[in-house]
Amino acid sequence: MSDLAPYALALAALFAGTAAGWAHFRALEAIAARLAAGERRVLLWQALRLVALGLFLFLCAKGGALTLLAAAGGVFLGRALVMRPYRKGAAP
Repeated sequence: MSDLAPYALALAALFAGTAAGWAHFRALEAIAARLAAGERRVLLWQALRLVALGLFLFLCAKGGALTLLAAAGGVFLGRALVMRPYRKGAAP
């Protein structure tokens, strides 16, 4: 039974990575819009967004290579979910 533990952890990291990636790129969308409007204060949110994703991936790296790869794959999956409305020139 313990032979499946790394795979269960990797599966959990994949789901957590998807959620983290979705939140990361949705925040980027909001930050970019506010930055384009001239708000300079959002640069702090930008830094927080980058630190949060880095911390998440660092913690996943503590679980091993498989966990880190699954989490990174989840981040890319989350990005794809956020970018879906923008495919083929369509805007949300």
